[in-house]
Amino acid sequence: MVNQIRRAKKDGEPIYNLPLATQNYYRKNKAEMDALVAKEIDLLNKMYDEYKPEDEIDETYASSFGGFRKELDGETIENELQSKGYETPRTGIWNKILVMKNGERVAMIDTDESSYTKDGKSYQWKGISNFISHVEPISEAKFKPHMMYDPKTGKGYKANKKEDHERMDKMGYTHEKPSVKESISQTLAETIKLGEGIIEEELCPKGKAYIKRRKAAGEKSSAYLSGRAVKVCKGQMSGRKKRKSKKK
Repeated sequence: MVNQIRRAKKDGEPIYNLPLATQNYYRKNKAEMDALVAKEIDLLNKMYDEYKPEDEIDETYASSFGGFRKELDGETIENELQSKGYETPRTGIWNKILVMKNGERVAMIDTDESSYTKDGKSYQWKGISNFISHVEPISEAKFKPHMMYDPKTGKGYKANKKEDHERMDKMGYTHEKPSVKESISQTLAETIKLGEGIIEEELCPKGKAYIKRRKAAGEKSSAYLSGRAVKVCKGQMSGRKKRKSKKK
């Protein structure tokens, strides 16, 4: 109920479009809910406006990362899937939606993590249309050339045939072009996940040196810092700020 209100306020959706019970809850707690949403929006705007290249982002971004994740409205998703011929039998786990069609399992949606699992692999939730296009088998007769997008860079590539679609689908490409905000949040999430549980002593010399430099600059230990150090070890980032060329 609270998440429905937060989502509606952030998206600019009228409160009267929400279920009656949710509307009544909002009216009773209007001041508190408005203050909560305003605080979250202010935090997100600040993070996006001040976004810097990955190796220059400080710990504030990592510690505030929870503001990016948006829990899914399970009830709405179930209703939309059922209207399109899918079955959503109860699993006994409140935040999991089992999706079936013609008696066969299609996928499992995790509303807390904004993700779903298909054939043992996890994918980020990108909306109903993207979900259906992913889980529905495509026949050669129905296939139409279309664009697919790299979720990290937003760069588009055309799938001219079914094989192109399947190859890019396995790479995690989507049918909808991700916004700059989505790309930023995904990069932050991946970096934090990469650094979780990492022991500094296990890092390569370059990674250790990177952490040492960042701590000397005032940054505190965190999964985000460790994740960037791992990227330095893998050669995915230099770990050093680019020098500005002197003007002649």
